[in-house]
Amino acid sequence: MIPAVLAVIYLGGLPFYIFIGVLWGILAHEWHRMPSQARARLDHLRGWRRLAYYALLILYVLAPSALYLLEKYDFPGDRGQWLVLLSLAAVLLFLVSSRFVGGSIGPDDGGKLPWWMFFGALYSLPTVLSLIFLRAEHGAFMIFWLFAVVWGTDIGAYFTGRRLGGPKLAAKISPNKTWSGFFGGIVLAVLASAAVAAMAGYALPPSLAGAVVVSIVSQLGDLYESGIKRKLDVKDSGSIIPGHGGILDRIDGLLFAAPVMAFAVYFGILRL
Repeated sequence: MIPAVLAVIYLGGLPFYIFIGVLWGILAHEWHRMPSQARARLDHLRGWRRLAYYALLILYVLAPSALYLLEKYDFPGDRGQWLVLLSLAAVLLFLVSSRFVGGSIGPDDGGKLPWWMFFGALYSLPTVLSLIFLRAEHGAFMIFWLFAVVWGTDIGAYFTGRRLGGPKLAAKISPNKTWSGFFGGIVLAVLASAAVAAMAGYALPPSLAGAVVVSIVSQLGDLYESGIKRKLDVKDSGSIIPGHGGILDRIDGLLFAAPVMAFAVYFGILRL
């Protein structure tokens, strides 16, 4: 899937916005179905309720493309500023609501499904807006750099952790993660960031320093989703990728890393 994703990001324009919309729709659907009771309720929707649910998913898919058309026909005000401020507002709402929604729902709790769905929108919205901001304002290689760091983190953490083992990073949340994997992920993320920086002409010192921070944030995102799945007693968020679970399982680190990078770039903390 990686070559197709990179090609769409490189092309930009409407194909990129369609890709972001489809990604958001899949993430929303996987999130909605994670609690078992919520999944049972959604699977048994009939009639207008079923149509309403799929209409909601279609809204997720179409929203980025609508934003593209709005930009094409004179976006009101500073586009980058609006994207970052909306993303920041969604992050703050997510942090506030996580205590009341994410901390209270369990695997067999379907009564809070509307709140769970709203919480999921706040979980993914900052990433959607951040990716649009980075691509629209800073070009494809800015996202290539971000993906290289996140993917490098995942690959480095996996192989280093499997190879070296050692003390657990967070045994109660994710028993398989180790401190050796944590640092191995950072090392490979730094190397990957240096490779993309060389191709894009980015300054090396901020690229390496930024990679360390983004790698750590990415691993926090991974741990967060692992904690949610453990709380809900599910192994994977979905089954769209055979043998690998859902899309959410594959980009859980990106959901934390993308907004942090977008904020750092916008406010001048990270200057590549």
